[in-house]
Amino acid sequence: MDKDLQKLIKEMKMNKDFSMNGVSGSDAIRSMMFDVLGVEEGASSREMYRGFRENKEKLFQIVDVIVDETLPSLVGNEFDSLANYHSVAIGDTIRFRNPNNKLFRAARIAAGTQDIRRQNMLPQSYTVETDWYGIKTYAELEQFLNGQVDWNAYVQNVARSFAHEIGARIFESISKSYDGIRATRKVSGAFDIDQLLTLVGHIKASAGAQSVAVYGTEAALLKIARNEAVTLSDRGRDELNRLGTVGSVLGIELRALPNAFRAGTEEFIVDDNTLLVIPSDEKIVDVVLEGEAITQESDALAHNALQMEFLTLKKLGIAVRQAAVYGYYKLV
Repeated sequence: MDKDLQKLIKEMKMNKDFSMNGVSGSDAIRSMMFDVLGVEEGASSREMYRGFRENKEKLFQIVDVIVDETLPSLVGNEFDSLANYHSVAIGDTIRFRNPNNKLFRAARIAAGTQDIRRQNMLPQSYTVETDWYGIKTYAELEQFLNGQVDWNAYVQNVARSFAHEIGARIFESISKSYDGIRATRKVSGAFDIDQLLTLVGHIKASAGAQSVAVYGTEAALLKIARNEAVTLSDRGRDELNRLGTVGSVLGIELRALPNAFRAGTEEFIVDDNTLLVIPSDEKIVDVVLEGEAITQESDALAHNALQMEFLTLKKLGIAVRQAAVYGYYKLV
């Protein structure tokens, strides 16, 4: 079952309108869930509860597989330009290596001597710590028994919620790294185009990069596009009017970061006063997904309110790459 489900999810990821024999991927998953419960859609409350009680582990197995298969692509679609994603077995640890791209310093020496300082050429290595994250939900027992719980929609929402949290943690990790960035790679103050160009120059030189991209929310990038020192072409002004931002200024690519509210709040995940300067095609964050998702439930009849609780756990870790070269412009 796992292999068939994994294959189905991969097909759905490549084609959101995927169907087989006139049956959509979502309907196929829904049917699979009823199959493992041993009941048909529209079954009586007694049949539904008996099927769940006898086969819930098989149902949770489907939930876990869908979360594990869906989560990397959900996060990747939003944050692929910033992060690398790695899946490992439970208990395994990846040792990441940052290649040593620094140029060696050439020393002038006197004839007949080799007394100069040695320089290490080994790459740096590090690991990413992982922690358990959980999402607990509930449904009224009556809702479950009369078929109001849409398992397919439930599990997709669980996966999206984990992806949302990972996105928040990515930006939180980047923000917390500000104090540790070298002074030449960070700027704090009112936006100034010359300051940005200087920062871009430092990042290019430090990374040995031919080009960089500036990342920020649409509101943050708008501060660049509308700066009085930036002269937009007719095409650029049209792009600004249509899209609210432009693709590049002064030869620097601008990339808009996705934004959303933190779960349960109206606070944006990404600060509108942050600009990141990153070498083109470089990723500065590592996301580690460890082991398989785990879903379990509490006994509804043991709950005073006759509610069914479901807990899905996933172990993951997020960290900014050590020795990653990037710039940070904090607008105040």
